[in-house]
Amino acid sequence: MEQERLFWVLLTIFGTVFATGLFVIFENFRWGLIEVIFGLVGLIWLVRDHLVSLSVVPVKTPLLILACVGVSIFIGHSISRMVAIQGAVAKYVLPRVLTEKQARALQEYLAKREPHPVIVKVNPLDSEATEYASQILNALKQTNWDVTFSTSSADPNTLNNGLSILVVGSNAGPPDRKHDPQQLIQAAFRAANIEVNGGGSIGAGEYKLFMLVGHRPLAIGRRQPILVKLGSWIVSLGQR
Repeated sequence: MEQERLFWVLLTIFGTVFATGLFVIFENFRWGLIEVIFGLVGLIWLVRDHLVSLSVVPVKTPLLILACVGVSIFIGHSISRMVAIQGAVAKYVLPRVLTEKQARALQEYLAKREPHPVIVKVNPLDSEATEYASQILNALKQTNWDVTFSTSSADPNTLNNGLSILVVGSNAGPPDRKHDPQQLIQAAFRAANIEVNGGGSIGAGEYKLFMLVGHRPLAIGRRQPILVKLGSWIVSLGQR
């Protein structure tokens, strides 16, 4: 009786792995082929042993090992697919969020530097961008920087993609030429792993530093190459 129950359990396992592989093979040929092969070999081996007679010939240890490997492959692939789907949703669908860790890192970095005025500007008709801008504003307000919030339609516009750092009145130069606030804010966001998509400057006018929160990029959270991260780290060391 015990061998009979074991037979049906293993039959279910190998059958599930084999059937799943048939569907997966159209999406991911390598993983699907592996699952099909393991499931098929297990089924053939199991049926052969059963036909000989499970009451006489015990289920062989290699068959149990094969079943465990097959289940491991199936579970591992399923988990990897779930993680991939979750990553894709976060990258292409979910709104941007400033995590507590990012906000804390931003505050800790700026707390050690001299304060400067900065304007967080966003288009109020873009609800996702407005929420993200509010989170950035709240994080910056926990520092000693002079932070203001703007939804004005006047220039500079907020038609940019993602988050940009813009200086108006760059011809006049920063108030403290030894410590450029634009460089400080860039380094702070980089240290907090907050993605900044662009930046620039406008020569004319009174000197002002803007954080322009534009619409959500098509994809967020792209990983930088290792060499780029290393270069950014070296630059941040030089600014301390």
